[in-house]
Amino acid sequence: MIVLLILIYIAFIGFGLWSSLFSAIWPVMRFDVIAPASAAGFIALIMRGSGILSSLNSNRVIFNLKTEKVILLSLLMAAISLLGTSGAVSLLQLCLWSAVLGVCSGFIDPAINNYIALHYKARHLSWLHCFWGIGATLGPMVMSGFLEGGMSWRGGYAAVSALLFVLVLILLGSFPLWKRMSGRQTAASDRNSKDQERRPVTNREALRLPGIRDSIFSLVCDSACEASAALWIASYLVEQHHMSPITAAMWTSFYYASITAGRCISGFLMIKLQSAQIIRLGCCTCIAGVVLLILPLSRSATLTGIILLGLGCAPFVPATLQNTPARFGEKFSQAVIGLQLASAYISGTFVPLLVGICSKTLTMSILPWFLLVMTIGMLLFSERASRVTPEGIA
Repeated sequence: MIVLLILIYIAFIGFGLWSSLFSAIWPVMRFDVIAPASAAGFIALIMRGSGILSSLNSNRVIFNLKTEKVILLSLLMAAISLLGTSGAVSLLQLCLWSAVLGVCSGFIDPAINNYIALHYKARHLSWLHCFWGIGATLGPMVMSGFLEGGMSWRGGYAAVSALLFVLVLILLGSFPLWKRMSGRQTAASDRNSKDQERRPVTNREALRLPGIRDSIFSLVCDSACEASAALWIASYLVEQHHMSPITAAMWTSFYYASITAGRCISGFLMIKLQSAQIIRLGCCTCIAGVVLLILPLSRSATLTGIILLGLGCAPFVPATLQNTPARFGEKFSQAVIGLQLASAYISGTFVPLLVGICSKTLTMSILPWFLLVMTIGMLLFSERASRVTPEGIA
């Protein structure tokens, strides 16, 4: 159903919108809530931590409430959280609303990813993540527009909240479409397994599946690579290549742009190639990009390396998640995707911090070598997962 797919894409744009607001506006926001600059790390940790917990419990909640209700409630609570944040006057209030927002992220991410993987072709999952990138790009732009117009960041949060409330109403009106799609799935499920046990799969059961740990570790490596590059690439360029902070920030934006573009391109590639082939191509592209960062070549070669790294990382998560229902079975896919995303959240939260701690002693020159280890890990673990379990169908 193309109409339902478009609505899901729009919902993921909304997810991207709220995901990027905080980091973009914190330098201004902190003065209004009377908080030190360092409090941003604590708030981000609260948001990530609540997202990890909700992602680990997402399978049970989605099983009981159904995907469409979880998406609707997540968007509704996110809209309320953003509205509450717009009126926050203390750090405590900001932390509480951030925790709610993290919970919403931890539910909506696995719910939508699994739904697309089950009901649509592989290219749509890649384009789904591209739409998240569009939303994440628009968030800071919205905030910038409000500030340039002489308005407060509070108005920006309220505006995004209003957009989410409108999206909630639209999704509420789309429930008949979800029921029609669910009816088709139920009929097919009944034909294939009439005696299938009607209960949610536990995380412990999912972790017993052959190849699941290799699949999780591959996403851990990918998340560590993406997040560490995003956080530290500008510092690396300033320290090791003696660039100005403005130039380094601009080159970092190229990294984000290459990820979004890569997800769009990989969607078209998935029309002809299988997900496993896309993963291999992406990993090799990442490795080539990191090698260009390591070699003492020109600045243009370094920029090419950054772009190749973003392009290579771009299809990894969508292609891996797309393979999940075929590789581990539709019965287990929601639980597996919840575990995969929770593990990626943990890695993306803590590994970049460890890289920063190590760089204080070893300098930022360790960054490309660390990225090389992670990209090789992505390739090796994904290959091991594909050998232990049946090949996913793209």
